[in-house]
Amino acid sequence: MDQQLWMRAKEIFHELADLSSAEKVQKLEALALENSLHELVLTLLKGDESSQTPTQDWQILTPEEPVPVFGSYRIIGEIGRGGMGTVYEALRVGEDFEQKVALKVIQMPREGASQFEVRFRKERQILSRLEHPNIARFLDGGTSPMGSFFAMEFIDGETLLRFADQRKLRIKDRVKLFLQLCSAVQFAHTHLIVHRDLKPSNVMVTQEGQVKLLDFGIAKILAGEESSPFESLQTETGLGPMTPQYASPEQFLNLPITTATDVYGLGLVLYELLTGFRAYNFKDRSLREMDAAIVRDLPMNPSQKFKTELSSDSTGETSQLVLARNGAAQQIISELNGDLDAIVMKALRKEPERRYAGVSAFSDDLERFLNGLPVAAHPDSLSYRLKKRFKRYWFEISAAGLVAILLIALASVSLLSAQKLARKNKETALQRDKAESVSQFLIDLFDSASPYGEQGAGLSAIDLVRLGSPQIESKFENQPDFKAELQSLLSHLHQDLGDPKPSLELGQSAWELIQNSPTASPEQRIKVLLNYADALKANSRFEEALQLFQQAKSLSSASDPAILCSEVWFRTGLAHQDNFANGEALEDFDAALACVDPQDTLQTYKIIGAKALSLNNMGEYSKAKPLFEETLAFFENKLGPNHPNTIEVLNNFASTLDSLGDLEGAEEAIRKCIRATANTLGEEHPSISFMWNNLGVISGHRENYEQAIAAHLKAYQIRIKHHGENHMNSLVSMVNLGYTYDSMNEFQKAEPYYLKAIEVAKNVLGPDHPEVGYIYNNYAYNLKGQGRLSASVAAARRACDIFAKDESQVLEYRMSLSLLAGALILTGETEEAFAKANQVVQLCEGQDDMKNVLIGALTNRGLIYQKRGDREHARADFSRAGDYLLELFGPDNERLKKIQQYLAELGPPP
Repeated sequence: MDQQLWMRAKEIFHELADLSSAEKVQKLEALALENSLHELVLTLLKGDESSQTPTQDWQILTPEEPVPVFGSYRIIGEIGRGGMGTVYEALRVGEDFEQKVALKVIQMPREGASQFEVRFRKERQILSRLEHPNIARFLDGGTSPMGSFFAMEFIDGETLLRFADQRKLRIKDRVKLFLQLCSAVQFAHTHLIVHRDLKPSNVMVTQEGQVKLLDFGIAKILAGEESSPFESLQTETGLGPMTPQYASPEQFLNLPITTATDVYGLGLVLYELLTGFRAYNFKDRSLREMDAAIVRDLPMNPSQKFKTELSSDSTGETSQLVLARNGAAQQIISELNGDLDAIVMKALRKEPERRYAGVSAFSDDLERFLNGLPVAAHPDSLSYRLKKRFKRYWFEISAAGLVAILLIALASVSLLSAQKLARKNKETALQRDKAESVSQFLIDLFDSASPYGEQGAGLSAIDLVRLGSPQIESKFENQPDFKAELQSLLSHLHQDLGDPKPSLELGQSAWELIQNSPTASPEQRIKVLLNYADALKANSRFEEALQLFQQAKSLSSASDPAILCSEVWFRTGLAHQDNFANGEALEDFDAALACVDPQDTLQTYKIIGAKALSLNNMGEYSKAKPLFEETLAFFENKLGPNHPNTIEVLNNFASTLDSLGDLEGAEEAIRKCIRATANTLGEEHPSISFMWNNLGVISGHRENYEQAIAAHLKAYQIRIKHHGENHMNSLVSMVNLGYTYDSMNEFQKAEPYYLKAIEVAKNVLGPDHPEVGYIYNNYAYNLKGQGRLSASVAAARRACDIFAKDESQVLEYRMSLSLLAGALILTGETEEAFAKANQVVQLCEGQDDMKNVLIGALTNRGLIYQKRGDREHARADFSRAGDYLLELFGPDNERLKKIQQYLAELGPPP
């Protein structure tokens, strides 16, 4: 089939699916489609049980019409109606005998409906070549004025499910009965015929217990016969007619039909025969919803399905199914659990190549089960099942691509831990159940995000993670350690998604559960504690977070060797780094490197990258650069250029390039980060705000101020959305917007950002935190630019007071004193200005790393000497300041030109 034809048919179907029957007919006629497209749309509509679209292309005989005679066959009554015609109970009348038959009749097609006649003839052809005790036997065929027909043996019996239930067949007896059906399908396959409509209603069982397979109406001849355009061969792709509830993924996906399609159909039949429930619940579902479920969703294991339905049985239906299987409920669940679960689920795998290689392999495995031998089928791994969910939601939850991978990884770790513990304590069954309950929780969590699930379509990543909290509360009430681990996991995910408040609540709850648990291991406690500390940090509660990190260090070092040593020191270092304590962060990172597993290169380079960032933050750019380059090379090779870890390092490296003067390289790197992050995590994810912020800084350094403002505003808007104003990230954006507006001499636009930043910094960090001092310094400059000199002096004094209280802020204190001296000069308070400038010069003399501070202090003192008429001392200070500027920044800088102007004003030396 033409792929474009199929896509167009599917598009039209979706347009018509929700219309009434009359509207469908009217709309379809108005479209005036060509025959092949018209027939394909009709097939889709017929397959949708919610659609009862009348078709004018062909007609089925109705009970109201006079009962006709077809050749030598006389109609007795109607048995049922199918996709192509009506099946009657009839008598073949001869001279000396009567034979009861099943007569299938289709009226001669009208113009444009020839494909249905082709299919009808093909069914007769297929049946005529299939002589097998478990296939309803073809007897005769022909045409009459009333339509085409053929006769089959009449089966005096019951449908498969009814037969098994009425006779209360046990699980193993149902498997034996099912093997007869496998024999019939395998025989058809040896004759290159795929049934592709296997369902319980197409399987009859005689009173003697002989299975009979019926209705080859949409069967496919795989080779050796010419196929109509409507029904493609194996090497083609096309949509054949189907019963949606029992269709395979490849039938919905318009992929080639092979014998694997019947293996899948047999799996669905066996599932229902064993449990009494269909693998998928399609009540009140449209074809579109069925499509999504069959192609993407993994059904419950049969044992789990039976157990779930039994526990929620309010009508007594499941209790009747227990009786129909002639055993106790727990016995039935036990029989289904294990080998039968694995066999059925192997047959139902989405990918045809992962199912049984053929029906005979399927049958052989069932025989092994009956004989108590090891079966070939094995359950899908947890990783595979979760990846199926992850793949399903990739476009919806791309904002949490890394989060989804983390879910899979941590779930696998939980499963592995349970398996190890099981072996150690010989509690295999108990631990397996716990591990399975954890994995099923994660699977159910992804299922909650199904567009057809209870929560509806379009759930975001944050919505998905938020759904996990109530599920944990209800499902793990009696398993406190597991509950704590999962709460801690969700706490961590909330942090990654920029959702800090629920992260803190979950982290605290997890820690309260596990810290005094008699069964929790030290490793479990440390992991939960670290996530709780990170949650406090994400909510800007740094002091409390650092206390918990210290507690984690104590727990870790209590064991020999220390548990999670590298991870504890690394996470503590990140907390110090986020709190601007980069010196302490470097000590933590060195300690983390000292105890990292030499084989864990990924952890090693995470630590090296973090160390490079702290060096960058301390102005040690030449030391940071090679560490960034080494880490970046490793991540690009190991993880790829678009991995979040790679992007994070590249973003930080851009800051170092900027500080080293490679502005073009810095901007190129940061734009690459923005593109990759937007594609991976979305344009509004909190992580991308860091890239926009850095682009703003780099653009400012390149004096592209309009671009800088736009970038900083973008970062600010994202941060306000996710964090609100009282958050460190929002604070950084406020300061950068103020600074950039100052650079544009737009001082009044800058002031509101400084005022808000001071308020937020006091609330988040405390009134005497060094960051508050930095902001006051910037604000003093802003006020000076506005001509509000007294206010500028007051702001500069406040900055000096703050830095004077912190012995670690030596450089900042001296720079603030110099800034205050400059402000005092402008207000005419020259005596105090001289004292401050002189104090700075004395503090910085002879210290090479203080030359930049000395430049400002010498300039200020020189200006005061000049005001006093002391040209000799003024010339000496200006000359020294000029020498330092030339040494540090070269001849082409504006400050040096200003000093040269001051010297010129003094005139030549005497």
